[in-house]
Amino acid sequence: MRRFLVITLCILFSLSLLSDYSIASSLIYADISPPNEYINETLIALVNMGSLYVDSTPRGASIYLDNIYEGETPRRIDSIPAGIHTLRLSKDGYRDYVQQVRIDAQQTANIQISLTPGYSLTVNSTPRGAMVYIDGIFKGITPVSTPITSGYHSVRLVLEGYLDYQDSIRVTGDTNLNISLQIGEGSLVVFSEPSSADVYVDDKYYGRTPITIQKIPAGKRMVTVRLSGYTDWSDEVVIEPGKIGQVNVKLKLAGTLQVSSSPPGAKVYLNGKDIGETPLSNSNIPEGTHNLSVELFGYKPWQGIIEVSPGQITNISARLESASIGISDIDISPQPYKVKTLFKRDLSIKFNITRPAMVTVEIRDVNDKLIATPMAGFKASTPKLDVKWRGDLSPGNYKVVVIAIDENGNQVGREAIFRAEEESFLVWILVGLLGILVLWLLF
Repeated sequence: MRRFLVITLCILFSLSLLSDYSIASSLIYADISPPNEYINETLIALVNMGSLYVDSTPRGASIYLDNIYEGETPRRIDSIPAGIHTLRLSKDGYRDYVQQVRIDAQQTANIQISLTPGYSLTVNSTPRGAMVYIDGIFKGITPVSTPITSGYHSVRLVLEGYLDYQDSIRVTGDTNLNISLQIGEGSLVVFSEPSSADVYVDDKYYGRTPITIQKIPAGKRMVTVRLSGYTDWSDEVVIEPGKIGQVNVKLKLAGTLQVSSSPPGAKVYLNGKDIGETPLSNSNIPEGTHNLSVELFGYKPWQGIIEVSPGQITNISARLESASIGISDIDISPQPYKVKTLFKRDLSIKFNITRPAMVTVEIRDVNDKLIATPMAGFKASTPKLDVKWRGDLSPGNYKVVVIAIDENGNQVGREAIFRAEEESFLVWILVGLLGILVLWLLF
């Protein structure tokens, strides 16, 4: 509207300068003969115009002058009538800025505005750990704080095992939400073949198949179906709030496995899975062929292939032979071992022994000079050993020597080479730059 008025005034002013009004009439296809008083008022209106330059930090804010959109910052607005006007700036993520500005004739008013970040929305939930979505956009895990603009927004919280929370909020300032989530419940129908099997959910007994279990807390639940003479069926089932799930189980026939060993107390592994210690009796073994291993520290493992028949007992008697003292390969980490560094780590020395023994671990240089003894005469009663050591070394090659002596005086040794190196110059530069950055942030 303001631009239209200015253009009209300019046309009238130009026409007033023409001595022949008939020429002007032919140009605009009308007989325009404004009186001198009107021309004077037009000239006065043009003279009483000013300008406004608006900039903001950050830029890109929408400019409204007297509620009329004028573009985005930075921007110069011309031909503004002199007087008092209302200026408003608006930008997503920031609070609206409003002020009265005075426009003087033939002058340009300069306005520099630093926008204030928008309001803060803090969301807490009971229990914690819920995913928060604002207007459909993921904002984090409760408790969480996020910038937000004024107005209406949708809030959604999602947590496994609980009902989704949804609401619409109006933000007029900093806002705190404390939300108590409701536990979701679902149902589960369990069928089995054969039927009449016992059903457990998270080790809680519910009855026999076929069965419908109601009011199960939503989330991941361990369901077990058990029937004598058959192998147990167990699996993780997801219970969804307000929904009915279904499980169909076909049980497999089982046999009984009985294992004894000499000496007793040996670990029993079926297809690589630990199923207990000798003497062992397990009536939940699937029918078919299986790999069986019986192991005891200080003895050679007993291994074999067994056949289990449904409803039958499979007896295994393992006579274990004493193992001679032995040491596995030595694993040293980290490689290389860093010296003269701000972030020194332990040297880890890992190895296995075959039977109980007195163990000594030494670190020597390449000339066999003793540097350190991380372990001296330790009575090892387990096969796996992990020795930690931290100390100063000069750059170069070193070796770890492991010596084991069993109760019969039998001795065995093993060694491994590792290298010690200084931290690279680049790392020191990075550490220095990091220190400078920390000081700059603090001061």
